[in-house]
Amino acid sequence: MDELIKALKAALLKGGLTEDSEQFKNVIKPENFEGLKEQLEMKQPTTFEESLKIPGFQSAFDKKITDAIQSREANLKEKWDFVEKGKAPAVETAEQKAIRELQEQQTARDKADALKNKQTAAKTLLNSKKIPDAFLSHFDFNSETALEEQLKEVENTFTDIKQNIITSSIGNKLPLGKGENGEVSKEEADSIVARM
Repeated sequence: MDELIKALKAALLKGGLTEDSEQFKNVIKPENFEGLKEQLEMKQPTTFEESLKIPGFQSAFDKKITDAIQSREANLKEKWDFVEKGKAPAVETAEQKAIRELQEQQTARDKADALKNKQTAAKTLLNSKKIPDAFLSHFDFNSETALEEQLKEVENTFTDIKQNIITSSIGNKLPLGKGENGEVSKEEADSIVARM
């Protein structure tokens, strides 16, 4: 309260009044401030009921509670697919059912055509690398990865399989090429054939 009176005196002095003037004395009279301190002091509520007595608090509290209840109700309806009384789902007419079935059939055809196109493109890629069509099953046609990128993995798998076949058929001993012009000699060829 003392701070308020000091601030008021400073404002009056700044406004051009002097402390001995009648106007100054009338404004700063102690009786002018009686009860003001109690009015300015805000008592903090200690119970929920006291909080509800604060102007505007009740309506704000009610609004928050109502919003929370409506939000929870909407979430439950969505989660459990509730239908409110009197608001049953609309019955599908024969025409709507026919349209929906046609749309589903068209979607299925589009998916089948897209898969067939991807398989044709994958076969073309396999043929360009001289990899058998049996390796088509190594492609993931539902993946976002491009077929060209997947081909690298398929090619690595094919190379590994070929290497395993060669290793198991002739062993790790490879021809040294002692024949003419660096070709396999007859002895090495006979040795390879004998091991098969």
